[in-house]
Amino acid sequence: MPNRDAEIPVLPLWVDGHAYLTIPPAFGMVRRAGNAEPLRRIPICGRTEIDRAMQSAADALADWSATTDDDRRVFLQRLASLLENYRAHFVALITEESALGQTAAATEVDAVIACLQQPPRGADAGVVVIGSDPMRPFAHVLCQAIAALMAGGTVVVVTHTEVPSSLFALAELTGRSDWPRGVFSLLYGDAYTLAMAQQAGFAGGAGRL
Repeated sequence: MPNRDAEIPVLPLWVDGHAYLTIPPAFGMVRRAGNAEPLRRIPICGRTEIDRAMQSAADALADWSATTDDDRRVFLQRLASLLENYRAHFVALITEESALGQTAAATEVDAVIACLQQPPRGADAGVVVIGSDPMRPFAHVLCQAIAALMAGGTVVVVTHTEVPSSLFALAELTGRSDWPRGVFSLLYGDAYTLAMAQQAGFAGGAGRL
């Protein structure tokens, strides 16, 4: 019998400033909240994908950390404008995959827009690995990422396998905003994937995680 899962589209990673397709050890399934309808497959990242993302972030670090605060704000505010334009699309993505209703999903998106417009500044610059929270799949991870970016760090996000699509759509907008390659990367996985990424950062001396 044909493998129907193979007909379900694959959501790429975001590495080195572009969508990145890979053949991982395994795929996860993203399902519609409420009825578990299969929506998308995602690559569960292994060592190869983690190393590529971490190397890209490390390569981008020197140039990004050398930019001024004003330069970084320009990139962040450019992204905020695009996110505002596509606000309804992001709300729909979050409600499709998570248990959040439209009001809560809109709050998630608006919180990120506010962070981009008035970015907080993190304490340390370096390669920062951040894991997502499926209960707050958008704002929790991205507001942390924005603070790290504002401090001159580059970011690798490891998102939970249940709710990845809004973060990939945001990564696509960084490309449309002409962000430098390697400044923001997106991987998919679980706690083990996150631990491997953090370990890779420490081993490579890439910076604070």
